Amino acid sequence: MLAGKKALLTLKSVSDRVTHDEFLARLAVEYPQAVKEAESFGGIKELVIPTLIAPEALSLPRALWNEAQRLVSIFHNRIRENQNEAARLRALAPSLQDPGHYSVLMSYDFHVDPSGALRLIEINTNASMGAMVDVMNATRGLERARNGFALDFQRELGRELKGARIAIVDDEPSKQKLFAEFLVYKDMLMALGAEVVIADRRELSMRQDHLWCGDFGPIDLVYNRATDFYLEENSSLPLREALAAKATVITPSAHEYRLLADKYRMVRWSEPGALESMGLSADECAVVRRALIQTREVRGLDPELLWNERKNLIFKPKNAFGGKAVFRGSSVARGAFQRILEGDGLAQEFVPAPTVAIGGVEFKYDLRFFAYRDELRTACARLYQGQMTNATTPGGGVTSVIWT
Repeated sequence: MLAGKKALLTLKSVSDRVTHDEFLARLAVEYPQAVKEAESFGGIKELVIPTLIAPEALSLPRALWNEAQRLVSIFHNRIRENQNEAARLRALAPSLQDPGHYSVLMSYDFHVDPSGALRLIEINTNASMGAMVDVMNATRGLERARNGFALDFQRELGRELKGARIAIVDDEPSKQKLFAEFLVYKDMLMALGAEVVIADRRELSMRQDHLWCGDFGPIDLVYNRATDFYLEENSSLPLREALAAKATVITPSAHEYRLLADKYRMVRWSEPGALESMGLSADECAVVRRALIQTREVRGLDPELLWNERKNLIFKPKNAFGGKAVFRGSSVARGAFQRILEGDGLAQEFVPAPTVAIGGVEFKYDLRFFAYRDELRTACARLYQGQMTNATTPGGGVTSVIWT
């Protein structure tokens, strides 16, 4: 049994323990082609390590799902769709076109604070683990999101997936920690009739107003898992050219990243009067501010005042992902603090992760809600120890959430 700690929630195990072997067996049933293809890369056991998947599910009040759904709806329908704010963002560098597409597999990541409320950590446009959580939910007999994921790709393409040519791209994809998930998405999309290749983004090129991927040929849709969010690196040039020429559908969209996922958006939303200027009602402003973790740009702040506040802050680069270069203010040294001041960083209110005891061992956890446009698809909990989710702790990893 799991007991909640540092939050007004009771967490407990409500399903039989799912072992690593049981998860892999279900994966083989759900996506046999993915498992077969994994044999060329050391086998599925090598690609899905035990600490990636946590064996225990968490039970949480359905009110949290409803709270997340309302927040997603406000962020998408009221903040993202505000035309005045969009015009203000278009004036920023780099210059971006609106491709008219949305991002498949977005996520909204939260901590649960001591009062039991959701606090928004960040929004992601190319969130990982959606497919793996879906397989885990299948293993436990929980509600699935598989069809929703596949149909979301189809909606972005604007036609049936049958006959579509899709590239799943990243940097050296076979070396990525979640390469197995790429194989799963490939299997999922091919089951609906698409032709799919997993490729390094350096294999892409523009030819006669079409985006090509090596010998695979022209591409109709790119599922881009690389973290060059604004497509500014040289390796992203073909994607940038394809975006400008509207030569293919690219998801996630750099435009979507700017509208919702760039961490400077959290700075903007934290400014007095900003939400009201976007046309949100008083009630909507209150809902967002209750969830928002206050965020400020370090540049321009008084260094000594910031140093004195540091114990209540987290420092991170504006384009941080995966917990990289993130410092807890209470443990940051003067030298690192000076580098933060000189860099392009952010200071965020520190909202500690809630904890849960599993077999007498304490884990931190956060919640990831997967969404498409203004609709939630599924959710998971990420159990970890240390400063951030790292998928290296026995008993930790990603797990199902059972809403009660």
